[in-house]
Amino acid sequence: MEPRAEAGSGRTYGGLCSSERRDRRREAFIAAGLQVFGSSGFRSATVRGLCQQAGLATRYFYESFVDMEALLAAVFETCVADFRRRVAATFEAPEITTDPEAMIQAGLECFFGWAEDARVARVCWREVVGVSRALDTLSRKSLQSFAPTLLELTRAVYPDWKVDDAEAQVVAVAATGALSQAALRWHQDKRRLPRATMVAATARILRGIRLTIEADLAASRDAKRSTTRR
Repeated sequence: MEPRAEAGSGRTYGGLCSSERRDRRREAFIAAGLQVFGSSGFRSATVRGLCQQAGLATRYFYESFVDMEALLAAVFETCVADFRRRVAATFEAPEITTDPEAMIQAGLECFFGWAEDARVARVCWREVVGVSRALDTLSRKSLQSFAPTLLELTRAVYPDWKVDDAEAQVVAVAATGALSQAALRWHQDKRRLPRATMVAATARILRGIRLTIEADLAASRDAKRSTTRR
């Protein structure tokens, strides 16, 4: 079943054509979904309540979404896309991408700044879980998709790091999983700890990986010097 198309011609109202108005309505439902799912939860939400939150008639809901699960998926994907935009903006600055410690601090500030929104955290860590196999897969793949980004940033700073790709990928998956669990626990505890504490604590994890990489590189250099002297 596909979302219903808007009836009528492509006439312009208020300076917007029909497709633009449809896009605006879809955005309004996603914003409403974030507010409703992120505050009272997905399982207690109703189409009528979402339409009231969005300020739109009920008939418009099915114009963009097959059902409530489809809206939950769209809200989740919108939250993840927002985080990706924040990551891209954070690592645009050359002074950050050439300094490992600055990367750790900036990256964690970006992550916990995004995750600090209780609505985002509830949608991304609670509401999408256990609804359906499709949503569980979407959630899992979204988390896993950040591991290659972390690995790419790491190799950009340490291009001579010769660890096996499979091992490096496991390290990246473990790091992103640790951050995800830390954010989940933070919200389960009602964000009792300040964001600065979360950044400082999880920085120790990433700093440990950084120091391990630097130790690997130092050992490699020492081995080359030893070979050269022979």
